Amino acid sequence: MDTAPFPDRMAPRFVYEAMRKVDVAEVFSLERECFAPPMTRGHIAYMLKHAARYRWRVMRPRPAPPGSDPEAVWAYACFEICPPQAEIIKLGCQAPHRGKRLGSWMMLHLLREMAGLGVRAVALEVRQSNTVAQRLYHSLGFAVVGERKDYYADGEDAFLMTLSSPERGQWQRQLDERIAHTALEIRRLWPGREKIA
Repeated sequence: MDTAPFPDRMAPRFVYEAMRKVDVAEVFSLERECFAPPMTRGHIAYMLKHAARYRWRVMRPRPAPPGSDPEAVWAYACFEICPPQAEIIKLGCQAPHRGKRLGSWMMLHLLREMAGLGVRAVALEVRQSNTVAQRLYHSLGFAVVGERKDYYADGEDAFLMTLSSPERGQWQRQLDERIAHTALEIRRLWPGREKIA
């Protein structure tokens, strides 16, 4: 059973944890904001029930900003796992919070979790027009290895990107270094809030 949270003493301002059933409505709302066409609410709930295969993760602000919902989801992701391989299916973030390293923070935690699960190769698809996401994935070591013609409902093609990890311990150390560096950037971009213990 998927019972994470994932304690991380370097985590600044945000907590990365397993999505819960009560989060489905909010994640579905974010899904509609981030993707066209969106995954259905029923599909999200179905995948959440099958946690041995699909891992849904959310990121929440800690402490919650004054006047906001303490359980608000600011970013979410889903990956399908079949060690030693995994595929990132979803990665989304609230529009007002984009461009402030939350995507990097979420991706680094996804990859760090995968490394701990014995994953050695990660795949994802990305719109060919989504150059912002492509830059993020390239920065994490992903490379374009192919195309998916007419992959999206509007007819746009996708790039297939993959990441082959080094030896497990080495990959974990590399990710920990990136997480520490990104933590400093997030503290700079999100000032004035207490560090998570």
